[in-house]
Amino acid sequence: MQASQTLCPYSNQPLSSIQRINEEHVLPVAIGAPVKFSVMASELENSKMNDLIDAPFSNDQLIRFLAMSQGVVSRSGPVTAQLPATVTSSGEAVKVAFSQNGLELKFTNPVVTDPETGRVSAVRGFGNAAHEHAQRIKRDYAKKNINLDIGETISDPRPQLNVSFTGDTYIIGKELLKIAYLMTVWCFGDQAIDSESGRIYRIGLEKDRDDDMDSFGLQRTTTRIPGISCKSEANTHVLISTVLNEKLVTSVQLFGTFAGIFITPAVGIDADDGQGVSVKIDLSTGTITETDAVLAMLENVQNYFES
Repeated sequence: MQASQTLCPYSNQPLSSIQRINEEHVLPVAIGAPVKFSVMASELENSKMNDLIDAPFSNDQLIRFLAMSQGVVSRSGPVTAQLPATVTSSGEAVKVAFSQNGLELKFTNPVVTDPETGRVSAVRGFGNAAHEHAQRIKRDYAKKNINLDIGETISDPRPQLNVSFTGDTYIIGKELLKIAYLMTVWCFGDQAIDSESGRIYRIGLEKDRDDDMDSFGLQRTTTRIPGISCKSEANTHVLISTVLNEKLVTSVQLFGTFAGIFITPAVGIDADDGQGVSVKIDLSTGTITETDAVLAMLENVQNYFES
């Protein structure tokens, strides 16, 4: 259950003293965050975090491909992944749009013009789309009283393409850190913001590079920890935040693929060992399931030793 919160997680100022505030989603909506899974924050600081972290992360080619493949629906509808490609035989540039319904192919420069006359000499495309595009161009020319001869259609029934995409591991790691911090705020409210843990997380978010996390008190690991690390499942995001042995331990797992465990001091957080919450988000339904941290850790331990 979400804890009481009166402070902005980014400025540590009372929300009541900030002119404009809005909802800050614990996870970006672009990767399937439920709308109600959010905390309150300064609108200005929220916008800064979006520009610096959320937008680059959500538009990362690898992240968009994962979101598409696991059926994520964003504000604008089902997520698609548009990737660059080339035709193997000619090296011509192509755009490939992947979706749950298949893929669409388009030449980056579909219209070829005669360098001397400037008129269209060819229209390239895939399937019926090329023919329809050519007919549209012919109609446009006809409005200018110019007769355009479309000519013969040449088709390659099985074009071979080279498709590639990249993933920015730095920005993915930064998003994991941001999600972990907001998860602590969602679980422990103002105490997570105004404590040493909150101060450390904010330093981490401000860092250009996070190679020296240990130097300001933030421990991070991708090594599986029994009880904290959950079983990898596709089509899910799983988060857990709990107090253990005077440490605030928070785990973030996205798409059953990317995971990070963040450990900060629990000084200033009034909670017993094991107190906290585990949240599981089902991407296929957009639903969120909350579980007491102790029960979730017991299940995680069982899965850990069975795997």
